[in-house]
This record gives sequence, C-alpha cells and structure tokens, in this order.
Amino acid sequence: MIARVLVPCFFMDLYINGVNQVFDLEIDKTFVLKRPLFLPRSLMVSIVFMSLYSIGISLSKDIPDVEGDKKFGIYSFTARLGQKQVFWMCVFFFEMAFGVALLAGASSSASLWIKIVTGLGHATLASILCCCMQRTSSWLSIDKDVTKG
Repeated sequence: MIARVLVPCFFMDLYINGVNQVFDLEIDKTFVLKRPLFLPRSLMVSIVFMSLYSIGISLSKDIPDVEGDKKFGIYSFTARLGQKQVFWMCVFFFEMAFGVALLAGASSSASLWIKIVTGLGHATLASILCCCMQRTSSWLSIDKDVTKG
C-alpha cells in the first residue's frame, strides 16, 4: 500500500529535480559557482555547538546498556571505558557546547544587554547541568554497588 504512494512520489521528485538541473545550469554557473562559500559566524557556532552536543548525546545513550552490551559481546565505548568515565566525557562535551555558545554570545556584535542575557542564559544552563550531573554521578556509584553486591 505504501509503495503505491511512494513510487509515484519518487518519480515526480526525480522528474522535477532533473528538469531543474537541466534548465538551471546556466544560472547556476553564473550565480553559484563564481561566488565564495558563505559561512556566517552564527552558522559556524551552530555547527560546533550541535556537534559537541550530539557527541555527548550519542555517548550517553550507551551508559545504561553496559551490562547488556558485555553480556552479548558488544564492545561499545561504554563497555570498554566504563560508565563513570563515559559519563564524565559526556558532561565535558555538554559543558564545552555551552562554553562555545557563551563565548559566541559574549563576543557577538549585538548590544550589551543581548550579550548579558545570552551569557547568563548559557551560564544558567551549564550550572543546571552541573547540579544534575552531581546527583547523577552519585546515583551511578550507588547503582554500581547494588549491581555488584
């Protein structure tokens, strides 16, 4: 049933993009290829922030599954290094992301009150992360003792 919908959509998309590529070739040569790549500062900050945050999220997803990974022979990053070490690495990546955002906001060309609000916002988020991290860190050590005992 889904194929009856997806196949025509695929061919329509292929046709539209193919026609666009054929007729826009001269326009693309003139207006796209002769310009330098435009990467604004906000895009670069967003890329760095999201990269650091995504690394932290992807590493933190394996922390609760370390026992199952070891049981089934899956040598994930957490199974090799341990829950606590990977947890602290995730915290490091999250804090680095907030640090990048804080520095970008503080060094922006916006007015002073926007810099202050941006800086306080990211500092608040980083401090909330630190408070939650300390509670979770103590929970990890308690959980580890319960599973071994």
